[in-house]
Amino acid sequence: MKYVPEPNASGNFFSTSQFKQTLRDDETAFRIDANTGWGMLSAYYYFDDNSLDNPYPQSSIPGFSGLGSQRAQLLTLGDT
Repeated sequence: MKYVPEPNASGNFFSTSQFKQTLRDDETAFRIDANTGWGMLSAYYYFDDNSLDNPYPQSSIPGFSGLGSQRAQLLTLGDT
């Protein structure tokens, strides 16, 4: 144990949060295909929207939660 360094905080250190972790994730997708004189036409659309309420974010003041959100969209068109 002589190679394990001592902790930086002196005494008992405890951090808590009044918030719980919540995740909202909404996803949808659809695809349309049509056989035409120009060939097989297709379209695909994907949508993802989410938010995360994290009670212990990496760089924040203890006791305050961090709210993050993301949105991803994809549109693919094809002609074969």
